[in-house]
Amino acid sequence: MKKSLPIAALTALATTALATTAATAVPGTVSGDGGNRIAVIRGDGSALVKEGPLSAPWTVEGDSVKQIVVAGDRIGILKGDGSALVKEGGLGAQWTLEGDNVVQLALSGSRIGILKASGDAYVKEGTLGAQWTLEGDNVKQLQLSGDRIGIVKANGDTYVKEGALYDPWTLEGDNVKQLALSGSRIGILKANGDAYVKEGALGAQWTVEANGVTELALS
Repeated sequence: MKKSLPIAALTALATTALATTAATAVPGTVSGDGGNRIAVIRGDGSALVKEGPLSAPWTVEGDSVKQIVVAGDRIGILKGDGSALVKEGGLGAQWTLEGDNVVQLALSGSRIGILKASGDAYVKEGTLGAQWTLEGDNVKQLQLSGDRIGIVKANGDTYVKEGALYDPWTLEGDNVKQLALSGSRIGILKANGDAYVKEGALGAQWTVEANGVTELALS
């Protein structure tokens, strides 16, 4: 496949959009950890990835896909039936099934995170077949960045941890509708439209960045 995709088809490059409950969370696409891959989802649900120059050919990675995530040499897809699959290595590598009844998939480094329709959030670290750690329940959004994990609970309470999968949580805010993590920065978008960002330790002070906001992104 050597033809360029139309701009209207690049639906996979949108950032996370959130619904009001964990069971109906709408997954977004996150690209991280550098690299030279581009991923898209076409209007027919087919997922494609290219690697290298912008003019490189596309590789079809799946059909009936509603979320695609690229991070380093890993690719993850979330299918319309709720099955989450991840591959590691080349674009033609084999898929590993990571979970079912999934509504959001997250990748960062050697970590994989899934948010189940039940609201349970799990993260694993290491190989694709590593064991899962339950990180929270009643979750509506899950974020990974480096050694940080962030969750937004159904009631809007937002927590971030740093370090090991089992380390304690730090409460970062309430009435939050979107969380963003990138490196040493944390961003939250409050239900009233106020956007805050902090840098450094989990307990650092917030800076108000804007109000009347509908979406927040960090890089």
